[in-house]
Amino acid sequence: MTETSTTKACVACGKNLNGQKRMKDSQGQYWCMECGTEDKRKKLMSSGGGNACAACGQSFPAHQLSKFGKEQLCGGCIRNRTKGPGLKQTLAGLFSGGGQADTGKLYKLIAIMIIMILLTIWRFATL
Repeated sequence: MTETSTTKACVACGKNLNGQKRMKDSQGQYWCMECGTEDKRKKLMSSGGGNACAACGQSFPAHQLSKFGKEQLCGGCIRNRTKGPGLKQTLAGLFSGGGQADTGKLYKLIAIMIIMILLTIWRFATL
């Protein structure tokens, strides 16, 4: 039994896309997310599709785009760029080596913080 391995490469930049997030066009060609988004944006701009968001490439009326740095972005892309990772991911990132977070350590840290808060409350309540 032989297993065939197909290499999925971006048609624009040649980047190996095996195991990566990618796009596939109607001709069956693979695009990396960066090249695919850029190609989509260029096609919208050249076809007179209106004002395109520089990040997602979707066409919007001019009043729905806002200047963000040097780019014109839609509201959704601005929210995505300004939204933080959240408390759990931030705390988990403190204990991970850049990979998957160790939730056991996170829960221990939260338990220690709760104990310290309770001890502080108890201490001031007994004064």
